[in-house]
Amino acid sequence: MTTKTLPPKVKKEAEIMSQNLGISMDDFMLNALLYYIKRLKNVTELKSELKAWDIVSDLDLLKFEKSI
Repeated sequence: MTTKTLPPKVKKEAEIMSQNLGISMDDFMLNALLYYIKRLKNVTELKSELKAWDIVSDLDLLKFEKSI
């Protein structure tokens, strides 16, 4: 397992949240990281989809302009 140092303020907030949830700091950090990764994956998938739609709309606009 990799060990990283957190800024003191972030560490304190994470400790408070893990205590409030009744889970270990390790479990809290793991779940927080997994949640963050999932959110980033959703964002990158959305960006890819929007890019694809942008390309398709450009092609359709060019087709339309050629037809008039």
